[in-house]
Amino acid sequence: YFMLKPEVLRAVIEEAHKVGLPVTGHIGVKTSWTEAINSGIDGLNHIRIWKDFLPAEDQPQGENESLDGAKHPIQRMQADWSKIDPGSPGVGSLTKLMAEKRIGFDPTLSIQKIDPSMRKSLSLEEYARATETYKRMGQFVSRAVKDGVFLLAGTDDGNLFDEMEAYADAEGPAPLHARLA
Repeated sequence: YFMLKPEVLRAVIEEAHKVGLPVTGHIGVKTSWTEAINSGIDGLNHIRIWKDFLPAEDQPQGENESLDGAKHPIQRMQADWSKIDPGSPGVGSLTKLMAEKRIGFDPTLSIQKIDPSMRKSLSLEEYARATETYKRMGQFVSRAVKDGVFLLAGTDDGNLFDEMEAYADAEGPAPLHARLA
C-alpha cells in the first residue's frame, strides 16, 4: 500500500514471487515507482508518481492526512500535478522502464475527473487547476501507452465504462483511442 517503505515492499515482493504470486501496489508516498519497479513489482495502481518527480517539500507524507476521498477534490490523488510535466525526459524514462519491465498500469483515471457540476463548489482558480491536473494525468496515461506500457482498466470505486472513456479521452500527441483502434 502507499505507506510501505522500500525495504518492506522489497520483502513482500520477494516472498510473493517465491510462491508465484504477482504483486501490484498503490505505491508513491514512501516508495517511488522507480524503487518499486527495481524491486520487482508487477503492477502499479493509481497515478501516484509524486516521490519520483515532486520536490520533497511538495510530496504528500501520508501521516495524519488522507490521500483519497476525505481530501479536497483537487488533492484527492492528484497531489500537485501542476509541477509534473508528462512530456519531460524523466517521465519518459519512467514509462520506458515500465514498458521494459512489463509493468501493468491501472491508472484509475476516471475518479480524478473534475465534473463541471463541481464548478459551483470550487473557486475559479481551484477549478482551473483541477482541470489542468486531470489533463496532465491523461497525458501521462497517453504517454505510457505510447511507450508500450500494458494498461489495465480498474475503477477503485468508480464505473468501468467511465474508466475506459477516460482512457479514450486521454490527451497526448494523438488521442489514445486513435492509437488503440
